[in-house]
Amino acid sequence: MPPKKYNILWSAFGGKLVSAGRDGVVCHGPTGMVVKAPRRLKDDTTATGYRDTDSVPYFEHERAMLALMQEKLLHPNIIQSVLSTSDGVFLPLMKESLQNVLDRDGRANDDDATRWLVQIASAAAWLESIDYFHGDLRPPNILLDAEGHVKICDFGNMARRGETNYGATIPYYKDQKVGPASEQHAIGSLMYVLFTGHELLHDVDDYQTKDRMLRDGQLPPVENIRAGHVIQDCWAGRYGTLEQLHSVLLVEMGLGLEYKNPAVCLTPEECATKAAECKAWGKMRRAWLEECRQRNAKRNT
Repeated sequence: MPPKKYNILWSAFGGKLVSAGRDGVVCHGPTGMVVKAPRRLKDDTTATGYRDTDSVPYFEHERAMLALMQEKLLHPNIIQSVLSTSDGVFLPLMKESLQNVLDRDGRANDDDATRWLVQIASAAAWLESIDYFHGDLRPPNILLDAEGHVKICDFGNMARRGETNYGATIPYYKDQKVGPASEQHAIGSLMYVLFTGHELLHDVDDYQTKDRMLRDGQLPPVENIRAGHVIQDCWAGRYGTLEQLHSVLLVEMGLGLEYKNPAVCLTPEECATKAAECKAWGKMRRAWLEECRQRNAKRNT
C-alpha cells in the first residue's frame, strides 16, 4: 500500500485529547499531568511520519515564553512547565477552566469572582514587571487548580510592550499595541462576564460590527454592575500600570492591600520529580507507538 498524507492530528506521545487550539493540542500525560504538543498531521510520506502545520511557530513561541518565565521567580497564578521538548510541553493537569465555570453556572459567585480577578490582575502585573503581556486573557485561557486558584495558560500571544497583537480574541481585545491599556481592557471584559454571566457584546452577532463597536468604545452601561467604575476605567485604559489596577481591585473587592495570595507554585523538588516522571512516560509512550507502527506496517505489506 503506497504511503499517504492525512488530515489527522499526530503526536509523538499519543494520548487522549483534552483540547485543541491554534498553538497546539493538549493530551493526557502521566498521572496529574498533560502534554501540550505542536499541531502536526500524520504523513506516511515523510521520514518522521508527520508534517508540521503553519501553527507550529506559535507553539515554539509559547515554549520560549514559558522558558523565559521559568528563569524568573515564577508567579503562583501562572501555569508551570516541568519539562519542555520540541515534541511537547508537560504541564500540571488543572481541574477546569473559567470558561467551564461560566458554561456550567452562568456566572461566578462573588467570592470566587473576587479571588479570580485579583489573581488574574496580580499575574498580569507580574508579567508587566518583566515588560511582557499575555495578550489573550479570556476565560478558556484561565485555568483553575483543585483549590480553585487561577493558573493562566496559553502564552502563544505573549509579547513585549509596544508590539502588535495579532492573535487575541474579541471582545477581550481591541486593535491596540501590546501594553497596559490592551491588557486592562481584557481584565475589564473578564470582570463584565464574571459579574453578569454574559460576554461583552454577546447580543451582537456580526463580527465586523462587534469589532467596530469595540474600537469606537460603544460599550454597554456598567453603572449598576459591581465595581462598574473599575470596569469602565479598564475599558478606557485609565490605569497607568497593571499593578495600579491590581491594588484598586484589592480595595474594591474588599480584600485589602495586605491580602496574601493563597496560591502556590510547585517547588523545585516537585518540578524535578514531575520532570523525571514525564521523561519516563514519554520514553514508554514512544516505544509503544513505534511498536504499533511496525505492527501496522507488517499488516499492510
